[in-house]
Amino acid sequence: MNGVMHVVDELEGGARIARRAVGEGHGHVGSAAREFVKDWTLADLEPALVDGWDKDRSVDLGRELFHEVGCVKCHVIDGAGTLGGPELTKIREKYHGKDLLKHIVEPSAEVLEDYQFTIFVTDLGIPITGRVVADDGEYLDIVTALLNPDDVEVLAKDEIVEQHTSKLSPMPSGMLVTLTESEILDLLAFLQGDR
Repeated sequence: MNGVMHVVDELEGGARIARRAVGEGHGHVGSAAREFVKDWTLADLEPALVDGWDKDRSVDLGRELFHEVGCVKCHVIDGAGTLGGPELTKIREKYHGKDLLKHIVEPSAEVLEDYQFTIFVTDLGIPITGRVVADDGEYLDIVTALLNPDDVEVLAKDEIVEQHTSKLSPMPSGMLVTLTESEILDLLAFLQGDR
């Protein structure tokens, strides 16, 4: 995985993660790493969402960008991708325009319950953060990384001394930092339009 690391004092409350392209050999737009464009906010992009904004957008480019920026690593759309995060084929039935864009730009603003991570602290003081995928009464199976949904950590419930739900979405913020405004609109058109 390529990316830019930002060192922060605290993870809760707004750590920003910048993502780069998927890498060479994937057959998508610009296999080489993309340059940082802007740390986009909803306020930056909202003015572009005027009536008819999606009329002349390139859904094909949006599809390629879905792969290139890494959305496909955690989401399935039209049968392609990995189901670590919510399935997006019918996302257009629930979110459009600004509402959909907000979920991309501010993923921690609202996290679906089924995709929230829990932070567990063991009796040895070891924190384990992830999504519980199985609970047999004695042990929890926890996926700690959406990019590796088959990598499950087993935690004995009697070792847990503290647990709470993370306020951060497992989806990193900053997914759009290497895209131009026009590319973001193409990606949005792909997600909410007829494919």
